[in-house]
Amino acid sequence: MDGFFTGNTVMEQIVEGFLHPEQTRVTGCEAELQELMRQIDIMVNQKKAEWERQTQTLEARLEAREKELISTRFSLDAKNHEAGMLIQRLEDMERSNQEIVFKYEEKLNALQSELEKLKYSYGKLQRHHSKRAREASKELADDEIDKLNKKLEEFRAKSKEWDTQRAMYQIELASLEEQRRSLNEKCEIFQKTCQNYHSRLSYLQQQKDVTEPPRNSGASPGRWGFLDLPQEAIPTEDLKSTVQELTTKRRELQEEKQRLLLDLQQSRSLRQKAEEELSEVRLELQSCGNLLRTSEQENAVLRKEMAKLQEQLARNEDSYRLQEQNSKHRMSTELLNLKLALESSEQQLQMNHKTETILKTEITQLQARLETSHSHCMQLRDTLIRSKNGLVFVEEEKNKEINMLKESLLQMEACHSSEMRQLQAEMTEVRATLQQKDSALAEAMEKASHLEDKLLKCKGKPTEYQVAMIQLHALTVENKQLKELIGTLEAQTGSSLHRPHSKLKMETVRFEEEVSAVPNDLAQQKVQQGSAFQYLEEHVKGSGEFLQQQNGNKPQMMTPEPQVILDSDELDHDKPPQALSPHNPPDEPFSDLSAKTDGVEERPASRRGTSAMHDSDFIEEDLSHASVFENVLESLPTEEEFMLLAQGQSIQAVDRFLQEEDRRIRELEQLFDFYINKMGVSTHQAVQSCLKPKLL
Repeated sequence: MDGFFTGNTVMEQIVEGFLHPEQTRVTGCEAELQELMRQIDIMVNQKKAEWERQTQTLEARLEAREKELISTRFSLDAKNHEAGMLIQRLEDMERSNQEIVFKYEEKLNALQSELEKLKYSYGKLQRHHSKRAREASKELADDEIDKLNKKLEEFRAKSKEWDTQRAMYQIELASLEEQRRSLNEKCEIFQKTCQNYHSRLSYLQQQKDVTEPPRNSGASPGRWGFLDLPQEAIPTEDLKSTVQELTTKRRELQEEKQRLLLDLQQSRSLRQKAEEELSEVRLELQSCGNLLRTSEQENAVLRKEMAKLQEQLARNEDSYRLQEQNSKHRMSTELLNLKLALESSEQQLQMNHKTETILKTEITQLQARLETSHSHCMQLRDTLIRSKNGLVFVEEEKNKEINMLKESLLQMEACHSSEMRQLQAEMTEVRATLQQKDSALAEAMEKASHLEDKLLKCKGKPTEYQVAMIQLHALTVENKQLKELIGTLEAQTGSSLHRPHSKLKMETVRFEEEVSAVPNDLAQQKVQQGSAFQYLEEHVKGSGEFLQQQNGNKPQMMTPEPQVILDSDELDHDKPPQALSPHNPPDEPFSDLSAKTDGVEERPASRRGTSAMHDSDFIEEDLSHASVFENVLESLPTEEEFMLLAQGQSIQAVDRFLQEEDRRIRELEQLFDFYINKMGVSTHQAVQSCLKPKLL
């Protein structure tokens, strides 16, 4: 640094010698000054030729880079257009999916309403059938009870009549027995009187025989002796007549007795017949009572079974209601989740649009700021080539990703169409099964009506009544099985319609997230590419302007007035302009340069340590490097000061500057490599996320 200061002092002395020729004559260094001027002219001419060559090469490269930029812009526009088309297709797919979901929900609601109507009608029919069966059974039981009551009343009336007749017959028998006893007593009295009369007659005849002697004609005296009887013999005739009357009466009484006995036998036979009939009636009544008891027991059992069936039906209805409520709650929650997901996706899209607008405004501001920046295009050639290769690789990967997304979209559409066909087939099968169940229910109702007619016809047949009750029990079992089948069909239809809807919704949500990530990546790439290319373009333009300014300021190289150097007011507005007076030493720009480069070295290190690895950080780092380059280039000394410096110190400063630029180029290369690696990782993750739905 001491040699550099001494060289500067020597150059100042030379300049003062040019400004004051009177003093140079005194010193006598004209030959050395001419030599130095000639060397300076040679160096200036060489530098001018080199700079012209560099400007030509830079202009050619600028034209090539402009063409490449135009082509990349066209490709980016095409990619943006493709992304917009994909977003439109996604929106159309979402709308179609929403319409399909709405249609299927309407169909499900219609099917549920139809099932509810069928359940309601089936319950009505079952209640009507049970009521009719109960009424028929009650009517049959009432009719049989009425008939049996009538028969009992008839038998009771007949038994009362028979009891009255029996009492009358008993009274008649008692009277007849009393008459018989009285007649027997009379007969005994008459017999005694007759015996007395016979004894008296025999006694009289004996006395007569003893008193009167017998004659020759024994008959005449006896015949005539009867006439000669006293008056006591006269009542015998009366007695005989009375005896005859009594015998006739006795005969009549015996005949009446026989008649009464015959009547008693007939009444006894009738009584036996009546008792037999009463026993038969009692047996019939007992059998009817047993039948009634059995029927009542069966009715009680049937009532218990009906109560159990009603409880089971109530439980099944409660379970069906709970299942329906759960399914409705699930559908509502899924719809709310879908709505929230759609709202979040819309909000994300709005945020992305806002970020895009913000980035565009920032890009415009950066373009306005980077118009005056200067850089060295020759030293960034390798970085440009690498970045170009990386961009080409990224574009190829993005094209591959877009193709993969298109293929996944086609596959999703094919899967969705196949699932829709399967759902339609399942719906047709469910409708066919429902029609079959309706026909089976109609047949069952016809059978029930037919059986009811049979039951009405066969009121007085308990065996057929039992058969009908068994058939009714079988019909109730069939109805229960039909209800269970309907419940299983409802569950299958709910699950079969619920599962594909959930799958489609999950796949649509995943696909929306992937496609929403694609335009963000493309926008970030576009912003980064535009910033990088604009950065390079502006640096190249700045270098050309810098060379033109140097060529324009060459004739004013030996002016006596010192030039005032300003800092970068256009970019760093916070710093005030600093003017270098002639008293300031000419090594201050290089000290400022070293300080700035040290600050630049510290900034990327701190940023790499604290950054969150986002694309915006990379853009800020590139912009910080660009601002540093502008500050460094504007802090460089002007052409006059540079020509006044010694040749050795200028070469050392240029070497330092080139070393610092090489170091910065290496840092930029590392940043580009890191960005390319990150893009590769993001593309790999996007490919895996696209392949996951296919595997699922």
